[in-house]
Amino acid sequence: TPAGVATTLVDASEVCGLLDGTVSAPFSCGPSAIAIDGAGNVYVVYDRILKISPSGSITVLLDTLGITSMYDRPTGIAFDGTDNIYVATASAIRKVTPAGVVTVFAGDPSTSGSADGNGASARFREIAGLATDTAGNVYVAESGNNTIRKITPDGVVTTLTGTAGLNGSVDGIG
Repeated sequence: TPAGVATTLVDASEVCGLLDGTVSAPFSCGPSAIAIDGAGNVYVVYDRILKISPSGSITVLLDTLGITSMYDRPTGIAFDGTDNIYVATASAIRKVTPAGVVTVFAGDPSTSGSADGNGASARFREIAGLATDTAGNVYVAESGNNTIRKITPDGVVTTLTGTAGLNGSVDGIG
């Protein structure tokens, strides 16, 4: 809260293996990302994506996103101003509309690499996180390429900073 009071929203021991309110096969219980939509629902990324309503009910979203392998597990989540959900996996970003339509927005779920381009022609490696801005751009942090990338609302991917395959700590432009 603004006053600094912390409460437990979800206890990982309660959701390990949770599938729409029932226990199924176990999965990793360490959360890797979190986001909140315009209606106050909290989304927590584990190996699955949990949607927690303001009333506390939990729904699992992963199975509706076409994510089928551990390599393609979710690694980040963000919302734009119209409540589209962007879900990162190791090498692609999926877009989920408020109506539930799922598309691959940028990258290729089965091919990693480093390439700027349009939509599916772009390549990513080990996406670590996502953020959006008020103009509808999506920003991608890649731990595998040591880069920060930008995706326009039309799906055009450009590298903002870093060079794929190089790491270091140097101030500068680009």
